[in-house]
This record gives sequence, C-alpha cells and structure tokens, in this order.
Amino acid sequence: MTEGGPNRDVRVQVWQLTKLYLFIICTLMRKGGYVYILGSLSRVLYVGVTADLARRLHEHRTSAVKGFTTRYNIWRLLWCEPHDDILGAIAREKQIKRWRRKKKLSLIAQSTPEFRDLWPLFNR
Repeated sequence: MTEGGPNRDVRVQVWQLTKLYLFIICTLMRKGGYVYILGSLSRVLYVGVTADLARRLHEHRTSAVKGFTTRYNIWRLLWCEPHDDILGAIAREKQIKRWRRKKKLSLIAQSTPEFRDLWPLFNR
C-alpha cells in the first residue's frame, strides 16, 4: 500500500484524469471549426459541425459513417461557415438546427441559389 492509504491512489488518478480533461478542452478551444449544411438531390438537409471539414465531407461522400446522411444519400456541400474556435462552431450549429427549413434554405441561397455542390470549390 502506498503512503497515504488506498484513497491516495484514487486521488492521484482523479487528478491525472482532470489534467487530461483540461488539456483536451484547452486544445479544442484553440482549434477552429466549421458549421456546414449538406443536401441530397431530393433536398433533404443536414446541419453538422467539424474541426476538419475535408475529412468530414470525405466521410459523408463515401458513406464511411453510417447514419442519417447515408440513409438519405446526403453528401452535397451547400453552405459552410468557418469559426475561430470549435465551441463557437458548436453554438452556431445548435442555433441553425433550431431554425425552420425556410430559414435554412434562405441561408443556402446566399452561397448557392441553384443548390449546387460547393465541394469542388474547396477541393482543388
């Protein structure tokens, strides 16, 4: 048994996990993020957030992650917005997700009125 009894070991482990958690949070806050809207040919919309837009869009386009976007064949980038920190991006994503469809379509129309895939503009 270590000096200070068995509770000392638990306290040390808790402290180490707390330091790790704080490190992860600080790292995420320094890293930017993107909010994006994808659409299908039948105009089903998906709002998402990511720190790595290229990787995430590749996942959507190749159906690497099964879920809503795979089920409804949603892979066309219709709108995106960069943010300086991931927490700001997450807050904006939550805001947009609460919007009605009409408001989302209005936002998309600002970047692509024809509902065209914007990915080729970013993937050069």
